[in-house]
Amino acid sequence: MSGCSSETYSIHPYYICGICMDKFPTACLYTCDRGHLVCSRCYKQEYYIGKERKCPYKHCNCWMSKVSKPSEDCLTGLKKMFPCPWEISLCKKILDDPKTSISSLGRMGDSQQSLTSLSRKPVCCPYFSCNKTIAVTTFYDHFRYEHPSVTFLDTKFEIRNGLNFRLEDIHYNERHCILLINILNDKQQNKCTSKIAESRGVIASLKPALLVMAIRIHCFDSLDERDNFSSGDADDDSSSIYDPHACTPDDRILIWIASNIATKYSYTLAVSTLCNEIRLKYFGPMLTFNEDPLKMCSEGRGLILSNFHMKGMTENGTKPLVMDIIIHDTIENDEGISDTCSCPEECASSEEIIDFY
Repeated sequence: MSGCSSETYSIHPYYICGICMDKFPTACLYTCDRGHLVCSRCYKQEYYIGKERKCPYKHCNCWMSKVSKPSEDCLTGLKKMFPCPWEISLCKKILDDPKTSISSLGRMGDSQQSLTSLSRKPVCCPYFSCNKTIAVTTFYDHFRYEHPSVTFLDTKFEIRNGLNFRLEDIHYNERHCILLINILNDKQQNKCTSKIAESRGVIASLKPALLVMAIRIHCFDSLDERDNFSSGDADDDSSSIYDPHACTPDDRILIWIASNIATKYSYTLAVSTLCNEIRLKYFGPMLTFNEDPLKMCSEGRGLILSNFHMKGMTENGTKPLVMDIIIHDTIENDEGISDTCSCPEECASSEEIIDFY
């Protein structure tokens, strides 16, 4: 039996006979159910003497059968299934482990490919009280049918979108999903989708889903401070007892925008009063759903409203607030450096504001 030389690696790994390690003749091919290939000469030597026609690979007892298609057509199909960048590693894999099938090798190729493409890993639904794990391709359908109370918005980059909301709808330690955004002219995502469809032969939609979320957080410095606040003196009235639904001076409301997959987007988020006398604005990169809100609040990643903002801007909760959202796309300049718009507020047309009441 001849060894696997460097010349053998110059062709596709599945052109090699698993017994003699030679190149396949152009006459015909033989394969088992697991995909182990054998040339015509070795097939005759193994089975024409009356031996049971089972795969000669160790630990593989699948039946061998003749491939009806010509060898060139079959090999062309195999090359489409297993691209050449990993041919050497796949060849070593199938020779070292005879139990390895063609389908399992295809999955291994997908895992290597996913390192250079957008993540397709299922995500946990960020909606409070929903613990379902959903695929990134079915994110919109999941919210449309499972959480119809969340507003959907179709928009474009650099367009300002406005909506009114009330702080009383944002509860403690509960992620409140305010708005689900769909970008209509996602050029980068279309390029990524076409590349994956090209390599896999299927259409895989990886369009990011952008979700505006908010949460109310208790910001106690220590557990002792929380215990002292909740216990109080015996002579105090009931208002001094810790109430998880009461608004304390250490409360914060965090508002941010996250995506179901990693993107290079950024966003501008502003919250103001109805008459726009007081306005708070935040600009930062797009985050993902797996970010910890407590850590984000401590690092200042998102728009943070203090207790004084909550009471002062809403007049003790009697009036709603206005939220403005602008999504920015990453732009590559002439030097190839990724950058975003330096004037996001000026680029957004004030005439294209969409209000939700």
